[in-house]
Amino acid sequence: MSDDGSGLPQAVIDEMFVKQSAKQSAALPEASVAVLPDSANEPVDEGGTTTARPHQKIESETLSTTAAPPVTPVLDDETLEIMRQTMIALTEQTAKLETHLHQVEQKQNTTAEFGAAILQLKEKLEAMTRHFLEIDGRVMTVLRKLRDTPSYGVRSDFTCESCGSQGFVAIPLKCTNCGKEGWWGWWPDHKE
Repeated sequence: MSDDGSGLPQAVIDEMFVKQSAKQSAALPEASVAVLPDSANEPVDEGGTTTARPHQKIESETLSTTAAPPVTPVLDDETLEIMRQTMIALTEQTAKLETHLHQVEQKQNTTAEFGAAILQLKEKLEAMTRHFLEIDGRVMTVLRKLRDTPSYGVRSDFTCESCGSQGFVAIPLKCTNCGKEGWWGWWPDHKE
């Protein structure tokens, strides 16, 4: 594209200029030059200045200028076709740019939506983390209290001093309503 802001490719501009220049140079009349009096022949005093003298009247006959009427550019079919093709290409490029601009705007909107969704997820994750920490604290409290009971870990820790069996242990239980006594625990398969 050209740097002159017209939007036309520089090659098209150069080609149009060459064709127009050739047509215009054949159509332009000879230019006339006006002749003005020569101030170099005026007397100069010792200070290097010229002496003021009355202005000579220049006759209008000595100033002959010819102005050419403005030339209307004539565009041939080839130049018009080049311009038409250039306008089509520019229209297509403009449509592509508008499409790309729309896509960029959509991506910006999508990015903003993702950012908002990420913030919501972060808030939910922080809330869940706080909740899990509360649950962990409660579980630790229960475990600490359970460890304080006499039967905690008895199945994994108990070894009989008499026969050496491990994990087979039971504790007596008594129903506080009727007074019946029973045992709660773990027996080997052959002694149940």
